[in-house]
Amino acid sequence: MGHLAGQLARVAGARVVGITSSTEKNEILRQQLGYTATVNRRSSSFVDDLRAACPAGVDVYYDNVGGPALEAVLPLLARHGRIVCCGVTAHYDADRPPAGVTDLATQLIVKSLRMQGFLVADYLPRWGAAQRELHALQKGGELTVLEDIRDGLDSAPGALIEMLAGGNIGQLGVRLAPDPPGWRALLEIEQSSQ
Repeated sequence: MGHLAGQLARVAGARVVGITSSTEKNEILRQQLGYTATVNRRSSSFVDDLRAACPAGVDVYYDNVGGPALEAVLPLLARHGRIVCCGVTAHYDADRPPAGVTDLATQLIVKSLRMQGFLVADYLPRWGAAQRELHALQKGGELTVLEDIRDGLDSAPGALIEMLAGGNIGQLGVRLAPDPPGWRALLEIEQSSQ
């Protein structure tokens, strides 16, 4: 989801820096999606690279990884900065939940930061309008959706492992089965009768 959030921020006029898990992903974000800069969180120079990519600090951090990436961004957050938490993939396969939030709490207080969790379900009443806006941006060439779709339930375990390892590019999904013939026509008939 980060690749979409970054593009939406770019469309709104923000200078966008992406944090990825590979050089290949960095290139895609810069060359195909218009990010200003990117850094690889697996690089031995990640913290220095991030600091160089954000010389004026960070106003908004969209976080779907957590862990060391969040720890690296915290000192760079500007006063009154915001953190949007959408996921913690760095912890999904950990043996136990992460311990301690002392530095996070200190940073939140000292810099008057705002941190909020984000679930798409919180915005269901606005889903239709959001879909129309996103479609218009995509149709206009301002938004590129990257999808990595795997077929069949049997592919789900491998897809999850690859996602946790950072091996996918874009939104990773598992298509359980192809649409049966005539299914879409039946759905449209049902929806039009409601």
